[in-house]
Amino acid sequence: MPETNGNIVDKNIPEFKPRYYLGLCAIAKDETPFIREWIAYHHYIGFEKIYIYDNDSSQPIRDIVSDFYDQGIVDTYRLSGYGMQNTAYDLCLRDHGEEFFWLAFFDLDEFLCLKEDQDARMLLHDYEDYPCLSVNWEVFSSSGHLTRPEGFVTLNYTDKMLTSHNCKCILQPRRTTMAYSSHHFEYTSGHAVNADFMPALGAYAIPATRKVCLNHYYFK
Repeated sequence: MPETNGNIVDKNIPEFKPRYYLGLCAIAKDETPFIREWIAYHHYIGFEKIYIYDNDSSQPIRDIVSDFYDQGIVDTYRLSGYGMQNTAYDLCLRDHGEEFFWLAFFDLDEFLCLKEDQDARMLLHDYEDYPCLSVNWEVFSSSGHLTRPEGFVTLNYTDKMLTSHNCKCILQPRRTTMAYSSHHFEYTSGHAVNADFMPALGAYAIPATRKVCLNHYYFK
């Protein structure tokens, strides 16, 4: 596993010593039933720090995740307005990009699924020559639920509908300039690849899910 807490030295940028190897950024609004599972799950599989931009939630996210906040796992920021996803991502890159070797940008209905590794940091070690790993969606149905069930999203929704060409990004902030969309960023050098090391074209890539995918619970 790659070393963390400032012990990584990029072979191309010898002085680059981020505080964390892997972080996660999201923007969310009124995700109270799901947000604690989402944080706990991703922290368990290796995401060391999570930034959440609270887009006018009726119940402040900071209040819902206060224990995660106290443990230093999560920081939250209030962000008002409509269509603020790219703004949130650009703010995170600007204000926190230097803290990370890798930074993922997911939504609250997306869970990274590791097929071969137990820790996402082990997976990403193989992709350090590329500015971004584009992770394909696997889209799940309502799994027969007519109303929202109690319990965990990952246990309640198990029927996969399709594997999508749509991707989300785990990227190297020091090689990233800005967000074009929630699926696609601008890089200063190189290009994004899917898990099979094939080039990703904008927001899309040929599906590669043997190593990793992003479970997308759209119908929850």
